[in-house]
Amino acid sequence: MKKYKMTMTDKCPRCDNIEDTRHLLWECSHVKNIWKIYNNLVQKLNLPSEVMTNYENVYTPGKTPALCMIKIRIIQELIQIERPKNWTEENIHKICIDLLKIEKYNASITRTIPKFLTKWKSILST
Repeated sequence: MKKYKMTMTDKCPRCDNIEDTRHLLWECSHVKNIWKIYNNLVQKLNLPSEVMTNYENVYTPGKTPALCMIKIRIIQELIQIERPKNWTEENIHKICIDLLKIEKYNASITRTIPKFLTKWKSILST
């Protein structure tokens, strides 16, 4: 963020370590907690291939469109100037609800509700 003059320091505002891309998206203790919560959701959905096990997984879209969208929203949160801290399952739940509302609205407008239901069926069942 400092490189792009979005912040004045290269220190992570959450933990004070030097912040590079790897730290921002994977190494910070707050980020590790976020991915742990995401992994709990993935395990509840019985989708072990979608578990985030290493930094490279951040850049892998995954096989499930709905989880891919959730993952993108998490990454969007991580790269904000105001970094997320102390997340709980409620934060991930809110992302899911917000995405579901948007996707359902778009599906109703485009008359693609069956496609929406197929895409989100694993999330809707939790």
